[in-house]
Amino acid sequence: MNPLVIITGVGPGTGSAMVRRFHDGGYQVAMLARTAERLSDLESELPNAFAVPCDVADPAALAAALETIEQRAGAPKVVIHNAVGGAFGNFLDIEPEVLQQNFQINVMALLQLARWAAPRMEVAGGGALLVTGNTAARPPLPALRQARRRNAF
Repeated sequence: MNPLVIITGVGPGTGSAMVRRFHDGGYQVAMLARTAERLSDLESELPNAFAVPCDVADPAALAAALETIEQRAGAPKVVIHNAVGGAFGNFLDIEPEVLQQNFQINVMALLQLARWAAPRMEVAGGGALLVTGNTAARPPLPALRQARRRNAF
């Protein structure tokens, strides 16, 4: 049986690219995202990938998704938390509910994934938990970009 990778936040960019790369590397790929259609498209394209629509910010939904994955494919060798929430602005602009939602995605879902995966990986002889956080970065400000071009840093 092929090793299993679980990837959260499978979107059109990094998530889909990781799905394709692990699939090409011989992994079964469990894909989690809120958008079932995108997952369905990848699932039909890649025979060893399967869709598990899930909002990782919902602890019960994430637990159910992980149970479904384990029943279907066993313990993961790799878990990649690519789902991320971000908000840019100052504390007067960003509503507290937005930050709470981001905390659920970025921190609590990661904690839940790690607490679920680590014991299973240990029993199976090892594994890896990776976190991308890829959209939490902000492009540099124009002045900083200009300073970088002048090698001021």
